[in-house]
Amino acid sequence: MKRCGKCGAVWPEEGPLSFRAVCRNCFAELHACINCRLYESSAANRCRSRTTEWVRDPERANFCEEFEFREADPDSSYLRGADARRKLDKLFGDA
Repeated sequence: MKRCGKCGAVWPEEGPLSFRAVCRNCFAELHACINCRLYESSAANRCRSRTTEWVRDPERANFCEEFEFREADPDSSYLRGADARRKLDKLFGDA
């Protein structure tokens, strides 16, 4: 199941993701490193691919052609982090 890396909302569409796609729930840009199956914060350039260029902000849209939307397990730490972020934003307001 494909989910937004910011709010955890399910992305229902199949097929390739547009470079300009946004989450229908929180309007976050979806073609971003944090939504890619190759993203790993501890890897070089924060990516498991050795051929990608460094991206300054992994939460912003980019034009990486190796992007593949991550299939997220609802119990993964990836989604628990998104849930925690959503709760903090709700509590303190989205800055």
